[in-house]
Amino acid sequence: MKNLVVFVFLATVLLALNMAEAQSAKPISTKNTPTKPTPTKPTPTKPSTPTKPSTPTKPSTATKPTPSTKPTLPTKPTPSKPTSAKPVAANVAMAKSVSGEPVPAKTTKRQSLKTTKTKPTPTRKTTKRTSRPSTSPAA
Repeated sequence: MKNLVVFVFLATVLLALNMAEAQSAKPISTKNTPTKPTPTKPTPTKPSTPTKPSTPTKPSTATKPTPSTKPTLPTKPTPSKPTSAKPVAANVAMAKSVSGEPVPAKTTKRQSLKTTKTKPTPTRKTTKRTSRPSTSPAA
């Protein structure tokens, strides 16, 4: 946030300086002839600095929220077919929940798969360890 504020401030200052230089190619010469340029330059420079940075910053912020993107997202989920499938799944899940038996059965299957994967791993390691020591004494 601080970096953003500093960046905006520096950008504002640079824009103000560029505008001042564009109006008069010699900003130092202003000191030499303060009678005519002084009243003209301070008036446009000061209002230009706060007005221009504030205006681009606010419209940029208004543009960045991307209101068009938000409507696009609701447009994509508009298909009611996938939505219909979800409520059906919810109804089925509720029916299974009422029974109570199918839900634990699925959990058991998952656990059995995990257990099956876990058991072969130690068995294989044990087998390798067993074969290694038997090979070492033989050598």
